Amino acid sequence: MFGSSLPPAAANEGSAPRRRGRGVKHKKGFRHALREILSWKTLLVLGAILLWAYNFQWVERQVPFLVTAQLKMHQILSNLDPHRKRVEKVTLVQIDDDSFYSPPLSGTLPTNRAFLGDLGLAAAKHGALVVAFDIDLGGPSGQGDGENIRKSDNEHLLDAIRKIERSGKPVVLAIGLKPYDKGDWLREPSIFRDDQLPEPGTRMGYINLPKDPRQIPLVSTAWGADGNAAASLESFSLAIVDSYERARHVRADDQTEHDPAVAKAIADGEFVYGGFLPNEKWDLVTAKQLLRGEHQADKCFDRVVIIGSTWHDDWGRGGIVDEHSSPIGPVPGLYLHGNYVEALLRDDFRPAVPEKVAAVVDLGIAVLFYVLFRSAKKRVAEVGVLLTFVFLFVSAYLMFANVGIYFDFIAPVSLVFVHLLVEAL
Repeated sequence: MFGSSLPPAAANEGSAPRRRGRGVKHKKGFRHALREILSWKTLLVLGAILLWAYNFQWVERQVPFLVTAQLKMHQILSNLDPHRKRVEKVTLVQIDDDSFYSPPLSGTLPTNRAFLGDLGLAAAKHGALVVAFDIDLGGPSGQGDGENIRKSDNEHLLDAIRKIERSGKPVVLAIGLKPYDKGDWLREPSIFRDDQLPEPGTRMGYINLPKDPRQIPLVSTAWGADGNAAASLESFSLAIVDSYERARHVRADDQTEHDPAVAKAIADGEFVYGGFLPNEKWDLVTAKQLLRGEHQADKCFDRVVIIGSTWHDDWGRGGIVDEHSSPIGPVPGLYLHGNYVEALLRDDFRPAVPEKVAAVVDLGIAVLFYVLFRSAKKRVAEVGVLLTFVFLFVSAYLMFANVGIYFDFIAPVSLVFVHLLVEAL
């Protein structure tokens, strides 16, 4: 009744110390978090992150599981990609089970070269702009009467290549590389010598794939099959792209190999990273459909046509003969090369993030997470910080899928997650 409540001034005076107390308490928590970062365990984790990030690609090569895990994550999250891209430049001709296990192939290896020559001619007839063979054309194997047949088949393929080239359509052949004791790579023998191939429309490109299939191979140094001299050799994909652009009469300055990101990657002996199309987005033609001239063969018109194997072992009951991991799951090598060519031709690629930048970004993210976690006073806040890691990795994928920025280098930050999770438990 006598006014027990405090006057406004007094009320304000009483509340100020409480606000200052909360601020001081918060600052103490922040300073405590910073001091905790200097603990030997935390410094050890930060040092490991720094080394991993700075040597990320080397670590990937030494620990293939990391690439597998990244691809699995990419595959799981790929359904979040809102884009519905379709193929624009490439048509894939599949030597599928029906084609491979029927005459004249009849399930025998090496692949009938005369059959390949007929496929190439059919693709050119149906308007292909470039014809590429994603088929191993290694030297002859075996002895006896079969060698005479293979010699005749090889001559038929070479004659077909010359006819395709004379029609103004470039041809790209695949060649394999193997490690060489002199360093770099050694070209594997081919059924054709370089001087047998018609110039300038026919070229060879190596088909060796990187451990991380998102990396588009560009150029490597390779010694000749005789081991006498080394020279730069384009990848199968880059040779196709270059042939396509020359056939299109693209100005030299506008060609893909002169793109700043590609040119720098070639100079540094590195890769660029490309996007991937879902399998159902491809324009596909089987070998039988092409040879019979069925309406599907019209998909070859004005396209890069890549001919490759998709048949299964054991008369269709085994695995795909040329299967590889990819960001969208296991696919034939034919699809990988198709994705590389498509990505390069429509500028759907990005350079790798420089290792120094990756190291600085990873270190900054790691320190931030340590500060946030150790500043948290409630268990729910700690759990929230840990859950943020999930968001971080999802964001990295979305940036790659939607913007084309390759952020997989944040994987080293997972060491912080493991460390903090152990502490939280």
